[in-house]
Amino acid sequence: MDSDKAGRKANKTISKKLHELLPNIIISKVNTQDEEDIDSLLQGHKSEILNHLIEERQAICQVKEPNNK
Repeated sequence: MDSDKAGRKANKTISKKLHELLPNIIISKVNTQDEEDIDSLLQGHKSEILNHLIEERQAICQVKEPNNK
């Protein structure tokens, strides 16, 4: 998704729904500049940018830890 306001909102909504279905996975995102997506980054930069973005990605939803009471 693009990094504009609509893309960020969609990312949040879809991530929440996906995490409800699959609570044992980690959902992460890469941060791109405003109004830019992965395709435009790859067209305008060397392919190493993708590796950098993946290494620097941020978790959106973490694995839920079981309650051990």
